[in-house]
Amino acid sequence: MQEHWVHSWEKNKIEDFMDNLNFISHIKCYDDEIIMDPLERKRGHAGVAICYKKDIANCVEKLNDGGNRVIAIRINSAKPIILICVYLPTRGNKISRDDYIAVLDELVEIVLKYRQSSDILIGGDVNASLHRSSINVRDNDFKNFYLKIN
Repeated sequence: MQEHWVHSWEKNKIEDFMDNLNFISHIKCYDDEIIMDPLERKRGHAGVAICYKKDIANCVEKLNDGGNRVIAIRINSAKPIILICVYLPTRGNKISRDDYIAVLDELVEIVLKYRQSSDILIGGDVNASLHRSSINVRDNDFKNFYLKIN
């Protein structure tokens, strides 16, 4: 799940809802590390979560990698699978290109850390495209990320 608009103090709403459906949820919010947060919900200020059925919990491990826009788990099998959910910053709202690249750098670090031992799946909202006809700066930054990890 990417781009949820839940604040840290509301995580229990997702956890309780998913628990009732027999799911475990791991959640990060954009304000996890902010002491005083305004109650106003702003575009681009969102979080990520990974939810999975409780009956596979014995083979799933939450990873502590990434900041508040990246969450990852390891699914332990013959060859482990690292599942990463990301919400990359949007353009605007005082979010700079450096903010975008910083999250891409976190992803590169995670991929390099686990690529030898695991298969890696990245999903979420990258706010860019590898296939757009009119390429913008974010598209180029994402393409450079893609080339680094391949």
